[in-house]
Amino acid sequence: MVAAIAGILVWSQVGVMTAEPEPLAAVRADAAIAITDDAAVIVLAPSAGGGDAGLVFIPGAKVDPWAYASMLAGLVADDGMTVVITKPWLNLAFFDLRPLSSFTDLAPGPTGGSWAGIRSGVCAPASSLPTRTVSCCSPRTARATSRDRAFRC
Repeated sequence: MVAAIAGILVWSQVGVMTAEPEPLAAVRADAAIAITDDAAVIVLAPSAGGGDAGLVFIPGAKVDPWAYASMLAGLVADDGMTVVITKPWLNLAFFDLRPLSSFTDLAPGPTGGSWAGIRSGVCAPASSLPTRTVSCCSPRTARATSRDRAFRC
Protein backbone atom coordinates (compact mmCIF):
# COMPACT_ATOMS: atom_id res chain seq x y z
CA MET A 1 0.00 0.00 0.00
CA VAL A 2 2.81 2.40 0.89
CA ALA A 3 4.54 1.58 -2.38
CA ALA A 4 1.35 2.33 -4.34
CA ILE A 5 0.91 5.70 -2.63
CA ALA A 6 4.58 6.55 -3.19
CA GLY A 7 4.22 5.53 -6.84
CA ILE A 8 1.22 7.83 -7.35
CA LEU A 9 3.05 10.70 -5.66
CA VAL A 10 6.08 10.29 -7.91
CA TRP A 11 4.02 9.72 -11.07
CA SER A 12 1.94 12.87 -10.43
CA GLN A 13 5.07 15.02 -10.40
CA VAL A 14 6.98 13.46 -13.32
CA GLY A 15 6.17 14.42 -16.89
CA VAL A 16 3.99 17.41 -16.06
CA MET A 17 3.34 19.47 -19.21
CA THR A 18 4.81 22.93 -18.69
CA ALA A 19 3.83 26.30 -20.10
CA GLU A 20 5.47 27.40 -23.33
CA PRO A 21 7.86 30.26 -22.43
CA GLU A 22 7.00 32.79 -25.18
CA PRO A 23 3.20 32.81 -24.82
CA LEU A 24 3.50 32.89 -21.03
CA ALA A 25 5.95 35.82 -21.20
CA ALA A 26 3.45 37.70 -23.39
CA VAL A 27 0.72 37.23 -20.77
CA ARG A 28 2.99 38.39 -17.96
CA ALA A 29 4.00 41.46 -20.00
CA ASP A 30 0.42 42.41 -20.94
CA ALA A 31 -0.44 45.63 -19.10
CA ALA A 32 -4.16 44.87 -19.45
CA ILE A 33 -3.83 41.80 -17.21
CA ALA A 34 -3.19 41.84 -13.46
CA ILE A 35 -1.80 38.51 -12.24
CA THR A 36 -2.11 37.11 -8.74
CA ASP A 37 -0.32 33.84 -8.05
CA ASP A 38 -0.43 31.87 -4.81
CA ALA A 39 -0.24 28.23 -3.74
CA ALA A 40 -3.90 27.50 -4.61
CA VAL A 41 -4.70 29.54 -7.73
CA ILE A 42 -3.59 31.84 -10.50
CA VAL A 43 -5.94 34.79 -10.96
CA LEU A 44 -5.88 36.75 -14.21
CA ALA A 45 -7.93 39.93 -13.83
CA PRO A 46 -8.40 43.04 -15.94
CA SER A 47 -5.96 45.74 -14.78
CA ALA A 48 -8.61 48.39 -15.35
CA GLY A 49 -10.98 46.67 -12.93
CA GLY A 50 -13.09 43.58 -13.24
CA GLY A 51 -16.37 43.21 -15.01
CA ASP A 52 -19.33 41.20 -13.83
CA ALA A 53 -18.21 37.88 -15.32
CA GLY A 54 -15.67 35.35 -14.18
CA LEU A 55 -14.50 31.88 -15.07
CA VAL A 56 -13.01 29.12 -12.92
CA PHE A 57 -10.76 26.87 -14.98
CA ILE A 58 -9.70 23.49 -13.60
CA PRO A 59 -6.63 22.19 -15.50
CA GLY A 60 -6.36 18.70 -16.86
CA ALA A 61 -4.20 15.99 -15.34
CA LYS A 62 -0.47 16.61 -15.13
CA VAL A 63 -0.58 20.01 -16.81
CA ASP A 64 1.04 23.05 -15.20
CA PRO A 65 -1.75 25.58 -14.59
CA TRP A 66 0.42 28.29 -16.18
CA ALA A 67 0.19 26.38 -19.48
CA TYR A 68 -3.39 27.62 -19.86
CA ALA A 69 -2.70 31.30 -19.10
CA SER A 70 -1.97 32.32 -22.69
CA MET A 71 -5.16 30.69 -24.00
CA LEU A 72 -7.34 32.30 -21.35
CA ALA A 73 -5.68 35.74 -21.43
CA GLY A 74 -7.97 36.96 -24.22
CA LEU A 75 -10.99 36.53 -21.97
CA VAL A 76 -9.32 38.93 -19.54
CA ALA A 77 -7.82 41.50 -21.92
CA ASP A 78 -10.62 41.53 -24.51
CA ASP A 79 -13.75 40.71 -22.51
CA GLY A 80 -12.89 42.07 -19.06
CA MET A 81 -13.46 38.68 -17.44
CA THR A 82 -11.63 37.53 -14.32
CA VAL A 83 -10.17 34.05 -14.80
CA VAL A 84 -9.26 31.80 -11.87
CA ILE A 85 -7.00 28.89 -12.80
CA THR A 86 -6.88 26.32 -10.02
CA LYS A 87 -3.73 24.51 -8.98
CA PRO A 88 -4.97 20.96 -8.35
CA TRP A 89 -3.38 18.87 -5.64
CA LEU A 90 -0.81 16.46 -7.05
CA ASN A 91 -1.42 18.00 -10.50
CA LEU A 92 -4.55 15.83 -10.67
CA ALA A 93 -7.95 17.51 -10.35
CA PHE A 94 -9.51 14.19 -9.38
CA PHE A 95 -7.70 14.29 -6.02
CA ASP A 96 -8.46 17.95 -5.32
CA LEU A 97 -11.16 17.93 -2.65
CA ARG A 98 -11.52 21.70 -2.25
CA PRO A 99 -15.07 22.92 -2.94
CA LEU A 100 -15.72 24.98 -6.06
CA SER A 101 -16.77 27.88 -3.80
CA SER A 102 -13.17 28.29 -2.67
CA PHE A 103 -12.45 29.42 -6.24
CA THR A 104 -15.70 31.11 -7.32
CA ASP A 105 -15.32 33.59 -4.47
CA LEU A 106 -12.22 34.94 -6.25
CA ALA A 107 -14.07 36.01 -9.41
CA PRO A 108 -17.38 37.74 -10.06
CA GLY A 109 -20.10 35.37 -11.30
CA PRO A 110 -18.12 32.54 -12.93
CA THR A 111 -19.86 31.40 -16.11
CA GLY A 112 -17.69 28.49 -17.14
CA GLY A 113 -15.41 25.73 -16.09
CA SER A 114 -12.95 23.25 -17.47
CA TRP A 115 -14.47 20.17 -18.99
CA ALA A 116 -10.96 18.74 -19.11
CA GLY A 117 -11.09 17.45 -15.56
CA ILE A 118 -13.47 15.09 -13.85
CA ARG A 119 -13.47 17.33 -10.81
CA SER A 120 -15.36 20.14 -12.53
CA GLY A 121 -18.30 17.85 -13.16
CA VAL A 122 -18.29 16.71 -9.57
CA CYS A 123 -18.19 20.27 -8.20
CA ALA A 124 -20.80 22.00 -10.34
CA PRO A 125 -24.48 21.30 -9.69
CA ALA A 126 -26.61 20.75 -12.81
CA SER A 127 -28.47 24.02 -12.25
CA SER A 128 -25.26 26.01 -12.64
CA LEU A 129 -24.02 24.58 -15.93
CA PRO A 130 -22.10 27.27 -17.80
CA THR A 131 -23.38 29.30 -20.69
CA ARG A 132 -19.79 29.75 -21.86
CA THR A 133 -17.57 26.72 -21.71
CA VAL A 134 -13.93 25.92 -22.09
CA SER A 135 -13.10 22.46 -23.34
CA CYS A 136 -9.49 21.46 -23.86
CA CYS A 137 -7.63 18.28 -24.58
CA SER A 138 -4.31 19.91 -23.84
CA PRO A 139 -2.92 23.43 -24.00
CA ARG A 140 -0.95 22.66 -27.13
CA THR A 141 -3.86 21.25 -29.15
CA ALA A 142 -6.54 23.75 -28.17
CA ARG A 143 -7.28 26.85 -30.19
CA ALA A 144 -9.56 29.77 -29.46
CA THR A 145 -12.26 30.96 -31.78
CA SER A 146 -13.03 34.65 -31.54
CA ARG A 147 -16.70 34.24 -32.51
CA ASP A 148 -17.86 32.24 -29.53
CA ARG A 149 -14.88 32.44 -27.19
CA ALA A 150 -14.91 28.69 -26.77
CA PHE A 151 -11.86 26.51 -26.95
CA ARG A 152 -12.03 23.50 -29.21
CA CYS A 153 -9.64 20.58 -29.61
